Amino acid sequence: MPAAIQQMMIAGGAALALTFLSQTTDIGTGFTYPASIQAGDLLVAIESTSRGSTASPVAVTPSGFTNVFNQADAAAFARHMVSYKIATGSETGLVNGMTDSGTGTISKQMFHF
Repeated sequence: MPAAIQQMMIAGGAALALTFLSQTTDIGTGFTYPASIQAGDLLVAIESTSRGSTASPVAVTPSGFTNVFNQADAAAFARHMVSYKIATGSETGLVNGMTDSGTGTISKQMFHF
């Protein structure tokens, strides 16, 4: 688990207990929010692409999320990102993230805790 995610899970020196509720998986520029999100739920968005055509994909943190990991590999035309959000309870539909104008496919997963 990335250190940034571990740091998110610590509050006041005590580890938080998280309960996995659901996840969605998408390809392309948008994420589909999982169903039944309530205020205070933790959403973790993970984006990865294996190859763009001429440059690493553009880093776009999904609206309302905080980016905690963003690494590009220029030689492989790749990028990996992790972002999180504390839900308001009104999240539905799609939210945009990383974009790739090349031939790469962006794999996206959103985990709901």
